[in-house]
Amino acid sequence: MSKSNWSGHIPDELDPDYIHLSKKEIELFLDILIQRAKSGALKQDSKKAYLIYVTALKGMKGAIFFTPEKIIEKIWNDILRGFNKLLYYNSLSRAMAESKGNAKKQWEFAFEKFKEDLKRGDIF
Repeated sequence: MSKSNWSGHIPDELDPDYIHLSKKEIELFLDILIQRAKSGALKQDSKKAYLIYVTALKGMKGAIFFTPEKIIEKIWNDILRGFNKLLYYNSLSRAMAESKGNAKKQWEFAFEKFKEDLKRGDIF
């Protein structure tokens, strides 16, 4: 087990910034979301919203089917790392807002920092 991630403490196989799912497992996950929607989990949504949701999931599943495994891995790893960084900045803005009182201003500040990191490539 190598430890090449940013923390140096988590084996790569357990690092939450990296996905360790096969195409089949991702397709299964999307199938579960589709079945959940079909079973009525989205009852509060309009019929149009439901159809768009299911169609989008099926589109993702189709795109995954035609995309090589290595590319899928790269895309999902990038999404996860970016999302984790965004969660970090969201938590940071909430903590700053609680101490200073203006949540909207603090989120704008934190999100600008996120966009700067994104432009510089510090997220990936």
